Amino acid sequence: MKITYAELRRKPRTWSSLTGLRVQAFEALLPSFATAWNTFLPTHWEKLQ
Repeated sequence: MKITYAELRRKPRTWSSLTGLRVQAFEALLPSFATAWNTFLPTHWEKLQ
């Protein structure tokens, strides 16, 4: 079974069970995670492969 982000965010109980967060709280964190990921990736990409 495949579920998309768009589908999952419309199911608050399932979303909370998987992430431990409300959708709004998770989305508030996304910019910080994106920044951290984009900083991490260039220096560690070779090690990840």
